[in-house]
Amino acid sequence: MIPSLILCAALVVAPPAESSLRDELVAEAVEHFGAQRYQAAIEGFERAYELEHQAVDLYNIGRVYEEFGKVEKAREHYERFLARPNLTETERSEGQARLAALPDPEVAPAPPAPQEPTSRRERRRQRRQSNKDRDPRRTNGVVIAGSTFIPLGVLSLASGTAVGITAIRNIDNARASATPEVPIEQTPHYRLARRSAIVADALLIGGGVVAAAGIVMVAAGLERKPRRKKRRRRNVEVVAAPAGAGFEVEVRF
Repeated sequence: MIPSLILCAALVVAPPAESSLRDELVAEAVEHFGAQRYQAAIEGFERAYELEHQAVDLYNIGRVYEEFGKVEKAREHYERFLARPNLTETERSEGQARLAALPDPEVAPAPPAPQEPTSRRERRRQRRQSNKDRDPRRTNGVVIAGSTFIPLGVLSLASGTAVGITAIRNIDNARASATPEVPIEQTPHYRLARRSAIVADALLIGGGVVAAAGIVMVAAGLERKPRRKKRRRRNVEVVAAPAGAGFEVEVRF
């Protein structure tokens, strides 16, 4: 790693006045690079480049950026290095090799295409398709639960009807037993009729709700259940033909 870094640096000859300072900066930058202090190495090579603007410093900065994992910055400095005139054949081949070794820049993924709004009919079709793809065990559970609710609701409706008939009979008995001294509201039959009417209303309303819920669940479960393909029935044809003294029977499919 480090020999490749200082290969080009050793080829530069600078004036004596500034050479000592630049050599110190390059030496410190190489030391930082070897210790993986990449930011300090970049700063050292940049200061060296500001002194003499040597092409090799651009190469070295790109090399540090490459090890630092900043590919685009490394590519930028390698290209600047190769754009400098009067490079030796060794320097140019080294720079081209480093540039070619860099990974390709990541391509940003294209944004997803906007989805066109679907019509109401298409949404219904998609819902039906998704219902068909659901777990059949869940569908069977919905159908079973709905099948249980329906008879419970019917039983509650029947009970409410019977209690309602009892309430009507008690009202009739209350009217028959009412007198001017005892109004109909104070008769025992009237109080029984009121209680029976309340119970009948509760049974009728509850039974209607339960039965309706069961019907909806059964209908939904049957709609979700995927349709089975009908098996093609084979047509069987029996053909009887005379054969000698009797008949020959042939079955065709």
